[in-house]
Amino acid sequence: MLIVCSTGVRYELPGRDLLCRDLAGLDLHRAHLERTDLSGSNLDRANLRAASLQEATLSRCTLVDARMQGCWARGIVATEADLRRAQLDAANLQGADLRWALLEDAIVWRTDFTGAKLEGADMRCKQLASAILAGASADPTTQWPDGFNAPLHGVVMS
Repeated sequence: MLIVCSTGVRYELPGRDLLCRDLAGLDLHRAHLERTDLSGSNLDRANLRAASLQEATLSRCTLVDARMQGCWARGIVATEADLRRAQLDAANLQGADLRWALLEDAIVWRTDFTGAKLEGADMRCKQLASAILAGASADPTTQWPDGFNAPLHGVVMS
């Protein structure tokens, strides 16, 4: 499996897919991972700045302390993903499926969650008030920072 980054970095990995891979700490800055299934992979501390992750599957991935500033992750499926302390500043997560994901202490300054599915997610993020949450869906199991009024920020509660 070949991972290509716009920076010129290339990773040739054995096998045909990226399921359950240990990619922790890799420099994947500006990587092209559109529609790639990374389910169950370890991406802790990976550099995914400005990576293209459109419609990728990251279910049950660990992305603890990952650097994902400005990544294009529109329509990703990241159910049950662990994004604790991830840096998601200005990331595009429009329409993302983040049900039951852990985003505790993730930095989400100006992150776009428009239309995202947040049911059951731990959204106790840093700088959440600056994020775009219009039309995102949540339920009573979604966790928010103390005093955060999700409907006031455009979240539709079920």
